[in-house]
Amino acid sequence: MWESHRRVLVNRSENRRAHVGVLGVVMLVSAACGGSEPNTPPPACVVQAVSVAPAAASLQAGRTLDLTVGITQQNCGTLPVTWSTGAPNIAAVGPTGQVTGLAPGSATITAAAGGRSGDAVVTVVAGPPFTVVVTPAATTLEALSSVQMAAVVRDSLGNAVAGTPTWTSSETTVATVNASGLVTGVRAGTATITASAGGRVGTAVVTVTPPGVASIVVVPGNRTVDAGTTLMLQGQALDRNGGAVSQPLTWTVSNPATASVVTTTGNVASVELLTSGPVTVTASAGGRSGAVLLTSVPRRPRFAYAYVGDTLAQAPAVAFDTTDVSYSSAGGQVTVQRVTPGKWRVLFHGLRLAVASEPMLPVIRPMGSAAGGCVVTSRYSGPFNPSVGDVYGLEVACLAPDGSPQVRPFLVAVFGSNYTTTPWAFAEVVDSTAGTTGNAYIPGGGVATATRLASDTYRLQLGPLPTGFDVWHPVSMSPGLQCGMTALAGSGATRGLELDCITALAARTRSRTGALVILGGRDGSVRADAMIAADGGVATTGGAIGPVLNKPATGIYSVRVTPPGFASSRYPAFLVTATRSASNPTVACRVVALTTPVPGTAQARVECRDAIGVLRDNGFAFSAVY
Repeated sequence: MWESHRRVLVNRSENRRAHVGVLGVVMLVSAACGGSEPNTPPPACVVQAVSVAPAAASLQAGRTLDLTVGITQQNCGTLPVTWSTGAPNIAAVGPTGQVTGLAPGSATITAAAGGRSGDAVVTVVAGPPFTVVVTPAATTLEALSSVQMAAVVRDSLGNAVAGTPTWTSSETTVATVNASGLVTGVRAGTATITASAGGRVGTAVVTVTPPGVASIVVVPGNRTVDAGTTLMLQGQALDRNGGAVSQPLTWTVSNPATASVVTTTGNVASVELLTSGPVTVTASAGGRSGAVLLTSVPRRPRFAYAYVGDTLAQAPAVAFDTTDVSYSSAGGQVTVQRVTPGKWRVLFHGLRLAVASEPMLPVIRPMGSAAGGCVVTSRYSGPFNPSVGDVYGLEVACLAPDGSPQVRPFLVAVFGSNYTTTPWAFAEVVDSTAGTTGNAYIPGGGVATATRLASDTYRLQLGPLPTGFDVWHPVSMSPGLQCGMTALAGSGATRGLELDCITALAARTRSRTGALVILGGRDGSVRADAMIAADGGVATTGGAIGPVLNKPATGIYSVRVTPPGFASSRYPAFLVTATRSASNPTVACRVVALTTPVPGTAQARVECRDAIGVLRDNGFAFSAVY
């Protein structure tokens, strides 16, 4: 049955072929006979997709990459492909799909065929370093200043290469450079700064000059000075780190009628105050300047002082000014130097001394509660010199009761007297047994007399003196003696005291040197003078301004004064001398502390102690000179 079915299919197939053949013949015949039947068209070309491989790629600038295209199509055969780039400045593409990297960035590469297209994304990165350029290529900077260098690293096509170069300096003692290219000058010279990347280098030349002037300081600072005095000012040019710069200074004054620069030596200027009024003194160098304001006031009594501590172990760093724990008066300047422990050199500058006719009186007062004393061991007066001013120098020694050197604070005050009225008078007793005087000085004339009393004390009187307020201060001129007063003497224009000079062991001697000092009053001499009794009573003389006194305990006295126009930065010179007590002849009274408890006031704490340090009530003479 299957066989007969197969034959039927075969026969049918053969019949169809025969039929087709007949049709073919008919169609050919028809065509030959000029029939109108059309030709069968060829199959249509269909492009389903275009793809590019690789679809994403990375490429260094300057390098090439071949892309391939894949076309999914039917009945198209070989099709032409068109290549294009979306970022021609980043990457270029050739007709065969070869991509060339040009600059860092991303570019879309497109292949188009048969109306379809495909893309590939190509990321171009910079090539390896080819050049390193440092800017600025050459520069000059001051030592201690800095300049920022920049380095640009490029590949062979000029593209910037990312990354931080390595910085080095050929001379680190001249200039240093940090990791970011910041160059800092160290000292004068030349250094080559190098930036390195990928085996390539770039350089710059740096010339370092000496440091310039960043600021100028002038010492001492603003202050009030007497007309007629000479002030020494010292200036210093500083670099930006505060180091000294060797630069000559130019000095000028704002008001030549008030002050003039007499001369300059190095960085020191001698400025003479001519009349009253304010004047600004300026030191300039390198485009910078520093200035101080000097206020010149009508001339006051010739007077300068300093409170000296004991922390100073060498010459002061700033010349021509008060040093250590010291305060000076407005007239002139003070330099304090410790020579050895217990021995000091004190120099007063710029007082405009008339050395030939004007003696200077030194007054030394130890401070603190210890026994012993301080004395002047030598004195020196020098004429005015425009480089250093006039000089009055003292050497001061502080001694313990046994005569050994003693380290302690003290007050040193000096008084001049070439003025129209009498700020002070004095007499030295150099030969007590003969009852005569040595040096006697009373401005305007006068007589000094010394009389040895039966008790081996001495009465000294000076006169005639102008009427006014005054206070008495015995001064020892010998390291082995302590001189004190036992009573006041004289009256009216002839005034004085009874003087008692004893050794450190309270023994009287017929061979001694002592001195009487009378600090006389005058118009314009602002002072507080008084005699303080052992019980705290206050007695003033003449027109003296009396201090306010408080006695908190045995042997302790608090003396407060209110100077007109007083500024808390400058204490008055507190001069204290114990009244010699018959029952306790070794008692000494000293200023032990200075304070400014109330604005506009100055207060001294005075303690009176005997030779073994016990506090004792005792009278004393007191004077505060401003």
